[in-house]
Amino acid sequence: GMMGSVANTNNDYEIPRDQNSPQDTISCVQWSPVNNTSLLLASSWDSKVRCYNVQDNGSNLSATLNAFIAHQGPVLDCHWKQDGTGCFSAGCDKMVKMWNFENSQGQQNAQDVGRHDAPVRAVRWIPQRNLLVS
Repeated sequence: GMMGSVANTNNDYEIPRDQNSPQDTISCVQWSPVNNTSLLLASSWDSKVRCYNVQDNGSNLSATLNAFIAHQGPVLDCHWKQDGTGCFSAGCDKMVKMWNFENSQGQQNAQDVGRHDAPVRAVRWIPQRNLLVS
């Protein structure tokens, strides 16, 4: 058992650690911008962006890995497309990627949409301007 457990007054939830969970520090987490969806993005220093389906049965939460993409280095940021069909990610591989979700499990492919001369710290999609900023 746990020694000196702490009350969870914020209703925090930790994604269970298993072979599919991030193997290094999580750099960004973000809920889907689409109402009534339960998708959560998590980018990590282990070079992956993961999309989880989070279920709430009223008394507890559970998270299932839907799919993921890989960069060639730590991923520093991720940001949803406004319609929830995919996301953008940025990392130490100096690349900005666009991931359009597919109806399949496991590793998926992402399109390179930006290249920098140094690691990319942040990425944001601005739909009002049809502009990707990194």
